[in-house]
Amino acid sequence: MAISGAYDYSVTASDIITASLTDIQVLQNGETADNNDITTALRSLNLITKELMGKPNVAPGLKRWTRKTLYQFLRLNKNIYTLCAIASSGDYCATGSYNQGTTTASAASGQAVIAVTAMVSAPVYQATVTPATGDYVGVQLSTGDFQWSTVSGSPTLPGNITFAANLTATVNSGAQVYSFPVASQVNVPLDVLTLVRRDLNAIDYPTDKMADIYEYEQLTNKNITSTPIQWFYQKNLASGSLYINCVPSTVTDVLRMICLYPIDDESVVGNTMAFPQQFYSLLRWLLAKDLAPAFGKVWTDTMQQNLEYALISAAATDVETVYQYFQPGREGGNFNYTT
Repeated sequence: MAISGAYDYSVTASDIITASLTDIQVLQNGETADNNDITTALRSLNLITKELMGKPNVAPGLKRWTRKTLYQFLRLNKNIYTLCAIASSGDYCATGSYNQGTTTASAASGQAVIAVTAMVSAPVYQATVTPATGDYVGVQLSTGDFQWSTVSGSPTLPGNITFAANLTATVNSGAQVYSFPVASQVNVPLDVLTLVRRDLNAIDYPTDKMADIYEYEQLTNKNITSTPIQWFYQKNLASGSLYINCVPSTVTDVLRMICLYPIDDESVVGNTMAFPQQFYSLLRWLLAKDLAPAFGKVWTDTMQQNLEYALISAAATDVETVYQYFQPGREGGNFNYTT
């Protein structure tokens, strides 16, 4: 018999639940769980997956699978940016990529149409793209700040883009224009791992992550206009706050961030598990152990051994190098995680 040649085996939440309930003998082979049991198991499975995400020591390699690249667009006179699923207070942040171009003519305040070059997709900077109806679009005004709106109609570039709102100031010829789909607006990251400042020539400039909010608060003048070289991220319940050490002097720069993201919810039993294949067995046995008391089942030594073997396998998956250094005057040293 020939080998399959396939490498895309995946499991759904239903697969994990059925295997776990079978392992603890709530189900026999071929039986189907009733709706109440499924509800209980799905709730426990979501709790388990949330425990695994982030920076747990139990599964350090899982971070490779939950990283995303974000692009934060800067604003005039602003040094704290809100990261959330809905663009808040003029803060726009794209996941994965964005489009970049310039205006080919000036535009008067009060009108809604700007003339734009062909736009390219960043960070590739090769393929030309055209914003779609409803996409976010931002243009730099003569005041220096960006005005953001959504695309109205179906533009053809090079050509005109119509804003859903009128311009609040004039736009100069050669002004920077950015766009990206509304669906690419960032969700709330668990953490920002790295951040660089990217200029219009796609040159990245390194910045330093502040160790904690206390270091940020020690900045004497947070509103000085300069080039961002330090930053700090704080996750809140429904949003995240990105602090930079100054008000940016060049708002056409973009902050390119590598962020750690939550693992997708299992909203229904048909959802595919958002885990690498090496974690499937671990999820199965973790759920089985969690459910055993609720169903009055005995957790045996053999079951525990199966769980421990699965844990060893998952914990060794895709582990990256972690480096640390010690800085005088900072108790406990300074840790930089590249995982």
